[in-house]
Parts: sequence; C-alpha cells; structure tokens
Amino acid sequence: MLGIGIGVGRGGLPVAAYLPMPGLWAAPTITFIGASLEAQGAGNGPEATPRTAQYAAALGFAGAIRSYAVSGQQNDGILSRYYAAREGNAGTAGRNVYIVHANGNDITASRPFPNAETTIRDSQRAIFQAVGGVPGDVLAPVLTSKRLYVSDPVVAQGDSSTDGFGSKPYNDAVALPLMRQYAPAFVLPNGEAALDGYRVIERHPFLLSSDGIHLEPNLRSRWTEILLALLAARALGRRYDDSRAGRSLVFRMLGGSWNHLPAAGKLRNEIVGSGNSFAARFWDGDLDPFVSVGLSSPAFATTGNGSGTFGRLSDPRFRDAATMTAMAYAEGGATITMIVRNLTPGDRVRVSLAASRAANDTMRRGRYVLNGGEAITVNAANNAPTNQGSFAAVTVPPSGELVLTATGDGAGQIAYLNAVALDFEKTA
Repeated sequence: MLGIGIGVGRGGLPVAAYLPMPGLWAAPTITFIGASLEAQGAGNGPEATPRTAQYAAALGFAGAIRSYAVSGQQNDGILSRYYAAREGNAGTAGRNVYIVHANGNDITASRPFPNAETTIRDSQRAIFQAVGGVPGDVLAPVLTSKRLYVSDPVVAQGDSSTDGFGSKPYNDAVALPLMRQYAPAFVLPNGEAALDGYRVIERHPFLLSSDGIHLEPNLRSRWTEILLALLAARALGRRYDDSRAGRSLVFRMLGGSWNHLPAAGKLRNEIVGSGNSFAARFWDGDLDPFVSVGLSSPAFATTGNGSGTFGRLSDPRFRDAATMTAMAYAEGGATITMIVRNLTPGDRVRVSLAASRAANDTMRRGRYVLNGGEAITVNAANNAPTNQGSFAAVTVPPSGELVLTATGDGAGQIAYLNAVALDFEKTA
C-alpha cells in the first residue's frame, strides 16, 4: 500500500520519500483513536458522527469512518481503545487506517508534566508497535495539538517563550522521534509531521474553547475534518507549503446546510452560513486539502438575478444560475469579511468577485478591499454595466491569508457577494 522509499530528514534521521499513498482512499475503515478532541469531533463511536462520515466521503475516502475515542483517556487508556478498535475491525485486518492522537491527557496534569517523558515515550511506543503488529494496517499519527492554557503557567498564542509550558516539548522530544521510527511515511521531507495537530491549532486557535484545551462546542467537527483533510493530503503526496501556481479556486455563497466540498459533478466550493470551511477543490476538480475559508456576514439571501446576470459577467465561471441567485449581503454600515487561510506565502494570485441583486435601483454599490490595500467598487444592480470586479495580482503574505471585505460604498449602499475566484499565476 505504501510504496515508500527512504530519504534523510531533519537531523539526519531517515524518513520515507514523500510519495502519494493512493491506497488510503480505498481503506475499508478509517478509525480515530484518541481522547477528548477526537471524542468531541468524531464521537464515541464505534461509528463516527454522520457529519464526519459525510465529510470523509466528500473528500473521496471510500471506507467506513469510525471513532474509538473517549474523553479523559491517557496514553495507556488510548492503547486499550486501539485494541478495542482492532477487534472491531478484525474483518478487514491488514487494510485499515488508524488516525492516532496518542498523547491523550498525560501532558495536562501539570506543566511541564514532572518526570513524565520516559512514561509518555514508553506508552506511545507501545501504541505505535501495536498498530505496526498488524501487517498492512496503516498508522497515521497526529502530532499533539497545541493547548493555549489560560491558567498559570499560561501558553499564549504568538509568544514562543511560553511554548515550553504546553505540548511542544513533548512533540519535539517524544512524538516526532517515534513518528520517524514507526511511521516514516507520515513525516514530511523537512522532518515535520504530515498530520500536525500542533500546527492546526496554531493556525486556527478559534477552534479551542475558553479553557484553551478542548474544542469550541459549535466547531467540534472541524478538528476531525481537518485531520481527514490532512490524511487526504498524505494520500495525494501534497505538502502544506506546495505552490498553487497555475491553479484556480472558486467559491460561491449558498443558503442551507454546510457543504464543505462540492457535490458530485460540481467544481465550486460552497460557503454556507457564517463559519469556517476546511478543504476545497481547484476549478479542475482536484482536491486542495489545506485551504480554509472563513466567512462572516450579517445576512444571506437568494434574491440574486440568476441567469439574467450572465451578460454582465465576463468570467464564464460565474455564469451559473444557482451561484448568481444566492449571496451574502451587508447593509447599514455592516461588513462582509471573507478570509482564505493556509495559502502558500509568495504565490501570486489574482482575486475576482461577482455580486448580483435582482433590482435596478441605485443602492447596490459595494466597496471591496483586498488585504487592506486596493479597493474596488462593484454595482450588483441588474442595470449596471457589469456585476463583476477584479483586483490587481497580489503576493500571498507570510501569514498565508487573504482577507476580502465588502461594505456599502457610501450612505445607504448595500454590498453583495455571490462568488469569489482565486487565480494563481503560473511561475516562469
């Protein structure tokens, strides 16, 4: 299944050549093993929550999605959960995938956990060896999530001097060396983990609840969805810092239930309600496992002009009746904010947008600003010459984020947003 070669990673340690692992798509089961975060995200199982299973299917995974996670488990308890999962998956032994967030709660009793390094290492090694004891089964280890503790000693986002009070020392001293030894196919060529839970929280701290450890109640499914997206990236042989040069992403607004990935046969990414969407698809239908889109809007509506807009749209990708009927809008001085995260710094990208409203009055002009720089005006009215606008190409900044805001262009004006396209320039 793996088809791996051997290279040399950071510190001279051997790592697997980072080749695609297509066999992951067809695994009969993908099972989450962990403690509170996995239990909150995928449920206590054995079958994962419907939302997690639906998301895995949208990514392209064919097998059943299961969860043997239990809140409060420590390393030894997680090992017992793995054995329970292995028994439940016995009928497909040798073809299963286990997403293991093994560190559990052992590092949270006090910080740093006194004299615990050896105990944690022994417990995690036992887990890795147990999974490796079934030839053909795949261990997909997750680097311990970052915990932003709010009690002394505090771990503060963006303050690296406080990281020693959290999970980072255990990742560096225990988890990563074991991954290199027992799951080298899930170590990036630079020596980092492919399923990096620490990086996930560092980039998305809003996922955590007020205690800085557990998940925000209305965002719990996002954690396991991101892990599945990272597993998809591993199946494709993609890395988080790969360039998107020459590719395109198109997003549209849609009312109704969340749909992070397009339905079968559709190439657009649908943003629904206020919140954050993880993983997307390029315009050619290929999966982009890393991109995250956040949208904050005062309101959504389905009063656009549908196919009546087509003549005012120079970009044929926007000429879709459903796309030009549904929109986010902001009035009375409110602002729509769309944030595209996890882009690759240094990529050059041109952003275009479409705005449509089935009305011809003069109150439909929006002012759109990209990354606090260039501002453009787009009139969404159906008597406007065009319902489309484009920004000059920009370079993705070190943050990896693009921020698009839309506000009414003057008193009484209303801003609309139906669709956004990101076209990444080809490199020379």
